[in-house]
Amino acid sequence: MFLSLFGFLAVCYSSLYVFYSVGVGFVPQPPPLVFSGYSFLVCGGSYRVGRASLTFSDFEELPAGWGLLGGSWVISVGAGFRGNSLQGTDNNGGPGGSSIYYWGSSISSYTSFSVSVKVRQVTQAGGGVYMGVILLQSNSVSSRSYEISVYASGTTGYLEIWYWSGNRWSRLYRSTQSFYVDGTRWFILLINYSRVASTNTISATVYDVNGNVLASGSVQIGGARFFTPSYVGVSVDGSGGVAGAQAMFDDFVISIGSPRYLLVEGIPQGYSVELYDDEGFLVAGAVSDGGVVSLDVLRDVVVGRGLGASFKIYGGGIEPCTTLIHEAVVGGDYYRVLIHSVLVNLSDYLTRAEVTVIFSPYSLTLPETQVLKVLNQDSMPYYVGLVFYPNSSLVSEDLKLIIKLSNGTSSTTLLIDGSSPPSQPVHTDLLLVVTEAVINVSVSKDSNTQSSLSLELTYCSDPISRSICVYYPITLRV
Repeated sequence: MFLSLFGFLAVCYSSLYVFYSVGVGFVPQPPPLVFSGYSFLVCGGSYRVGRASLTFSDFEELPAGWGLLGGSWVISVGAGFRGNSLQGTDNNGGPGGSSIYYWGSSISSYTSFSVSVKVRQVTQAGGGVYMGVILLQSNSVSSRSYEISVYASGTTGYLEIWYWSGNRWSRLYRSTQSFYVDGTRWFILLINYSRVASTNTISATVYDVNGNVLASGSVQIGGARFFTPSYVGVSVDGSGGVAGAQAMFDDFVISIGSPRYLLVEGIPQGYSVELYDDEGFLVAGAVSDGGVVSLDVLRDVVVGRGLGASFKIYGGGIEPCTTLIHEAVVGGDYYRVLIHSVLVNLSDYLTRAEVTVIFSPYSLTLPETQVLKVLNQDSMPYYVGLVFYPNSSLVSEDLKLIIKLSNGTSSTTLLIDGSSPPSQPVHTDLLLVVTEAVINVSVSKDSNTQSSLSLELTYCSDPISRSICVYYPITLRV
C-alpha cells in the first residue's frame, strides 16, 4: 500500500505546467467603402409669371416700331452703360425745335405709367443740352408735349420739366439741387405720370448709377396746359434754339408698374437671391422673408444687354445653385424660381446615410440629381449594389422614383412606382467599383405626401457566392 501511494505521488510530482501570458490588441481600421456627400440646393428652373413693362429697349439695335420727329438717331456701338446705346443729334426738326425718338404705340388709355431711361451728354449747343423723356399729345411736329429732362450747362446739371404749347415753351419746374455733369457720367431719369380727371401729375427723380438721388420734383398740370399723352419717347435739344446738341440713351422702359423692382418668388426664407446680367455682373441681391423678394434693379432696368440673366440662390450653409434666364429681364418683371433642397446627413463613420428632399412649393419634380458618392478607400475593388426594402418603407401612391447607381462606365437602377410597389426586397445588379460610384435620384409625385424609403448599399468581394458582403443603411425621404 505504501508503495502504491509512493508510486502515485511520484507520478503527480513528475507533471509540470507552464503558463505564458498572451496580449490581444485591437487597432480600428476604417471601412473600405464610405459615403460622401453634402447638403445642397437644386435649381429646377425659373419662369416669368408677369411683366409690367409696355415696352423696353436696351438699344443694342434700333428698336422696331419706333418713329422720329426731327434729329438723327443711330446706334453707338459699345458706348452704352452695357453694350450699345442710342445717340441722338438735334437738328431742331421736332416739336418746339427739339428732336424726338418715340415708341409708335399709343399709351393714351393708361391713366398712370412710369418711364425710366439712362442719359449721358455728348455735346452741348448754345451753352447747354436738354436730354430726357418726352410725352407727346400726337406723333406730329405740331404736337403739344411735356419734356422731363436733365439739363446740363457746362458742368452743372438740373432736373427740369417743360411744357410745349405748340408755339412756346414754358418751364414748369427746375430743381433747387444741382449736380455735376461731364461727358462720361450716366444719369438715371425715373418718371411717374398719373392722370385724374383734367389734371396731370408728373413726378421725376434723377439718380446716379449707384442709386443716389441727385434731384427730384413734381408738378400738377391742369387748365390750358392739360392734355392726354399718347406717345412716349426720348428727346435731345440745345439751348436757345441752337442745333447740334447730342446725347446718349440706354435702358429705356415704359411700365404700368415700378420698373425699379424685379419681383421673385419661391426663395426659401432666410436664403439670399442675387441677379446677374448676361456678362456676369452683379445687378441686385436681397434676402428672402419667405414671400416675394423685391430686387432693386434701378441701376440697370433692362438687365445687362437685354440678352438674359441668371439667379444665384444660397444660404443655410449649403451649396448654392444657379438658374439661367434665356430672355430679356426688365424691371417690373415677376419671376418664379423652383428651388429644391437636398439635405444629406452621414453618420456611423460615413457608413449610414440619410437623404431628405424638400420640394419647391411650385414643383414636385426633381430632375436626375446626384445625392451621394460611394468612395472605395481600399486597394482592391468591390462589387456594389443597392437593395430596396418595401416592408420597412412608406411609399405614397403617386410616387415615381428612379434610383441609379453608376460606376462611371455602367449603371444599374431601382424603379419604384407607388401605384404598384414591390412586396419583396428588390436588388440592383452589382457593379465593380475601383475608386468611386455615385447614387442619383429622380423624383416626381402629384401631392406633397412624403415617402420614406429604406434601402441598403451592399458591397461584396465575390459577386458570385456573395460569401463576404457588407450592408450600409440608407434612408431616403422624398
